[in-house]
Amino acid sequence: MISLRAIALPAWAAALLAAALCAVRLFKSPYGSGLDAWAIWGVKARFIYAGQWGALFDPSLDFTHTNYPPFYPLLSAAGWRIAGSESAAVGWIIAMGFTAATAGFLTQAVYRLSPAWAWLAAAGIVFTPVVTGVGASQYADILIAFFMLAAVLEAQKDDRPGSVTASGLLAGMAALTKNEGLAFAAVLGLAVFVFKRRSFGRFITGCSVPLLAVAAVKWQAGFLQDSFGFLPPAALWLSRTKQIALSLLESAFNENLWVYAWFFVAGVFTVKAPTVFLDRRLLFLWFVVLGMGAVYAAVFFFSSFGLEAHLETAKDRLLLQLFPVSLYAAFATLAEPQNAPQNTQNRVAV
Repeated sequence: MISLRAIALPAWAAALLAAALCAVRLFKSPYGSGLDAWAIWGVKARFIYAGQWGALFDPSLDFTHTNYPPFYPLLSAAGWRIAGSESAAVGWIIAMGFTAATAGFLTQAVYRLSPAWAWLAAAGIVFTPVVTGVGASQYADILIAFFMLAAVLEAQKDDRPGSVTASGLLAGMAALTKNEGLAFAAVLGLAVFVFKRRSFGRFITGCSVPLLAVAAVKWQAGFLQDSFGFLPPAALWLSRTKQIALSLLESAFNENLWVYAWFFVAGVFTVKAPTVFLDRRLLFLWFVVLGMGAVYAAVFFFSSFGLEAHLETAKDRLLLQLFPVSLYAAFATLAEPQNAPQNTQNRVAV
């Protein structure tokens, strides 16, 4: 049970300000902004609200991506059912709630590591334009960003019974939200297996039910993903890899989108690499960050869509999904010297 009194002031400030900035954008586009919000998540939610479950898997409606996981539209439809109509307020509550929760959870986690860094963490998550922008767009990416962050934070709580099980459940919810969440559950599960092997069974227990639900959707809609599975000719591998790397770097280091936040993350990892490789807790975090980065690169490499168009439409949203976890990893790395006496048991033997 979370006590409201235990939540630090910076976390409250981050959550409230993130919600406010999200609301400002929502006033401009109250029904979301972008094709995915309207043609995928909104359409699916309307089918569920109307009880037309079969339409979710209708091949003639392939523009809705019939094999996408259903949590987000289910949540929207449940909100409409409670409201008694397809109220725009439901979308606002979901968008603002998950954006605020992501900012608040990150800031609270950093506060527990080092109160001195908490305000900077709050500024880093709240004042990065992509965070509140994508949150207000009513895309599913802010939901998966929250679940990824929460899953990693729970996996870090070695001293609490059930935390790894909760981490598995949250990773499963990420998988139930978007296809990238399935890859995240695999990467986090591998990290748990490598660094916390005794807890791996509890992780699998936690994520089993959501993953079974994902499998049922995939079975009904077809397991093959419409944007994945293309193997480019060997002669194009190097140029394709270069194009993906340059495009991701160009976006991550675009000051108008990310306000140098990825510079900060990359800089911390580069400068503090010796610390990272000597501490299992930090190595666990960066294993997840770098593992997901490799997954995203692979998604683009094997994409059956036009590569340039796919990169332009998806890269910032994928970076957003990983951003809260990456920011937490950076601040945990900076705070580690202050906590060194307590964490000697986590040092890697050399």
